[in-house]
This record gives sequence, C-alpha cells and structure tokens, in this order.
Amino acid sequence: MSLRFIWATALVTGLSRAAVLDLPIIVDNGYSVVEVDVGTPAKTYRFFYDRVGYSVEGSSTGNLTGEYGSIEYFGGTTAGPIASDLMKAEGVSWNQSFIAADISSWGNIPADGFMGMAFNSIIVGGADTVMKTLMPQLDAPKFGIYYSSEEDNSNGPSQGRLTLGKSREADFVDGKLETVTIEPRNGVYEVWASTINSVAGTVTVDGKKIETETSFSSGRVVFDTGAGRTSLSKSQVKDVYESIGMNWTAIIEDGYIPKCSDFNSSWSVSFSFVGDDYYNPPVVTLTGDQLANPGFANREDACWPPFDDGDSEGFTLIGKDILHNFYTVWDFGAKEEADYKPTLSFGKLKKGSK
Repeated sequence: MSLRFIWATALVTGLSRAAVLDLPIIVDNGYSVVEVDVGTPAKTYRFFYDRVGYSVEGSSTGNLTGEYGSIEYFGGTTAGPIASDLMKAEGVSWNQSFIAADISSWGNIPADGFMGMAFNSIIVGGADTVMKTLMPQLDAPKFGIYYSSEEDNSNGPSQGRLTLGKSREADFVDGKLETVTIEPRNGVYEVWASTINSVAGTVTVDGKKIETETSFSSGRVVFDTGAGRTSLSKSQVKDVYESIGMNWTAIIEDGYIPKCSDFNSSWSVSFSFVGDDYYNPPVVTLTGDQLANPGFANREDACWPPFDDGDSEGFTLIGKDILHNFYTVWDFGAKEEADYKPTLSFGKLKKGSK
C-alpha cells in the first residue's frame, strides 16, 4: 500500500499518553479517503489509505531529508524527495516523513496522497509507516476499518471509520470474528498476506443447497485496501464461477452480460484461509447480493462479474469489493517489530450499519 505524499513517519509529538485516532472516512468518486492536517500553518489534505499539492516551502515546520523514494503500485509509479512535516488528526500531532511526489501516475484520484498501511520492511527513503511511528503511543498495535455503505459523500464524512490504535468490533460486528493468520515471506512481513485453502460456492437447486469446493492448493493471498477488485488464481477462476452458477468463459469470450437480478441470496461463496487451528480454519462467506456491483457494460441492470482472473498462478488478491462487506481488524500482535504476530479478522456487520 502506498504516496503522492506517500506516508511514512518519524518522531511522534503531543502523545504523552496512549492514543486512538478515529478518522471519519469520506467516499469521493468511489475512493475511501481520510483527512489529516499537515504543516504550519496547517492545511487539510485527503489521503487514500492503503498525490499532493504539498510544498515544503509553504510550511515553517516542513523540511527535506535529502533522501529520495520511488514506489510502483498497481502499474503506476509515485516518486519524489522525502520530506518531513508536522501532521495532526483527532487532537494528535506527530512529525511525519513522506514522499513529496513530483512524479505520479495517480493524479486523477480524489486524494492528496496514499496512506501506507503495510509493514515497515517495504519502506523507501527511510520513511516509516504511520503505524510504525505511532505504535509506541497507541492503545493497541492494530487498526480497524468500517467502510459504511454510502456510495459518495465527498462533501463530508460518512459513518465509515479508520481507527488507529484500537478496533471497534463491539460497535459494528454481529457475532464472532473470523481471524486469518498473516504470514511472512522469507521470514519478513511485507504486506497483509496469508494462505488460501479453498473457495466453496453454494447454489440453491430445487430448494436444496449444493456446495462445490475448489482447492487453491495452499496458494498465496494478499489483502489490500487499495485494490478495487478481487482477482483469483488463473487456474481456479473458471471452477469458482461454475460453483456459483456462472460461466466465466461465456463472460470473457462470448460477451455474456451478468444481470444484477442474478446477484441474490440464493447463492454464496466462502473463502477458507489459514488460521491458528488447522482443523477449524477461518471462513469468510458472502452472499450473491453482497457482490452485486451495477454498471457492467455501461448498464445499470448489469452487474460486474464478482472476480477477475489474476496475472499469475497461485496468487489471489482480496480487494475492497470484498473487504467493505465486513468490519476488519488489522492486528500487528505486538508493538515491537521483532515480536509481531499479525492477524486479520473479519466480522459480519450488524444490521443497520450504514
């Protein structure tokens, strides 16, 4: 996850006691962003968490560190000198280092920057992540995300929340959490990644439930708040579609257009991941109506196919289209990097959550 203004961080100030940042989410043209004040005098910027009209000369507390950073993200590039400045949100102030980008492929998004929510091992230019910097002062080494169902509220905050330092499952979750074990690569935590066991589709035929499971052969899965859509491993995507009563080949080769009326609660899809109990793995289930996304083929009565085929074998990407259906808790497990035992938990939303 990444910046034009790519967040990183340095010294925290104004945090004499444990803190929680409960940031309202604004939905602007489909992008979920949060607002943070930057510089002296303060100017409010919007960040797409996962560009900027920032100028170090315009802030008495801003300075360049002498480092340079470049990040490639979803086929685009963001690069520029590393700057440091005072940031403030929810009454908490801290010194933040970031890429003050002068090159960006993301100039069209309705935000001034990306807030990196991955692990500190993949930083560039010595710019730490915001969670790494705030970690010693936060109530808990975690953050929680509730997207809300509002499609656009660019003029003000929605009911959605990005909460740094605690999670709010008591407010948003109905029932227990399904907790996925986050796994390192070559002993290093880089992104929120785990192992996907299988995907099971369930359809209703003549009043009977029929479940078909597709093995993913312990493939790698990455959970990314910055990805708009979910993609499945190439060799499994066709079978998953068949398990939910759809024909992937007809969609991509024969021009079949899925109708939104076909996206209903008569069918569902369940993702099985790796957890702390081998015999009872965490399972995340969505019904067809939760996956309905109108506008396919420029038609309001047509819905986008729920999954894309990925660019590589053995790799699955879980994006916002699935994540927004749940309250998610991204827990590092400890405040010190050497002690991290990260998990990602999914909670079914309470009725009435907006």
